[in-house]
Amino acid sequence: MARGSRPAKVQEWTQRMQRFDASSLTVAEFCEAEGVSAQSYYHWKRKLGEASRPRSRFQSVRVSPAAGRSPSERTTIRLGKGIHIELGDDLSMAKQVVHQVLAVVIGTDHNTAANRTKAK
Repeated sequence: MARGSRPAKVQEWTQRMQRFDASSLTVAEFCEAEGVSAQSYYHWKRKLGEASRPRSRFQSVRVSPAAGRSPSERTTIRLGKGIHIELGDDLSMAKQVVHQVLAVVIGTDHNTAANRTKAK
């Protein structure tokens, strides 16, 4: 449910969004027919969209050698949306790449974060 909203309003806008999805109208035409503003439509679209998304999209990552894997097989990191990173067979390099990717995603340097953790 959308945070900070009354359940009746959430239900009203959820049903309104379903009606829009089933219609062939533009947003402007639909809002005029419903008697609501386009600004309200976009506000609720964003609000309901946020409520339906999971809070955290992060998944834990652990790099380890696969059992029965031949030394010539490449290590591959598979991310969403079809993104694959091939790293070769150097496990330490794979760990470094994972830490660098996480640093970019999180917006911090992994070593800086590790040093802050040690200092606590």
